[in-house]
Amino acid sequence: MSIVERCEAVGLLSTPDGDRVIGARVRRHPGTADERIEADLVLDATGRGSTALGWLTALGWLTALG
Repeated sequence: MSIVERCEAVGLLSTPDGDRVIGARVRRHPGTADERIEADLVLDATGRGSTALGWLTALGWLTALG
């Protein structure tokens, strides 16, 4: 297990068919390139300000879930 601190999550990684989330895109410092972190489990602990719903919608998950 790894905990990545002091970075901004900017999106999710998914399989090519969009069937599974396989990690996250993060940015360690403003103005730097995004970094890919692949993971078996991705946890969003940002609270009420979370943008995870937008990321899941972009992957087509919320429309698939109804």
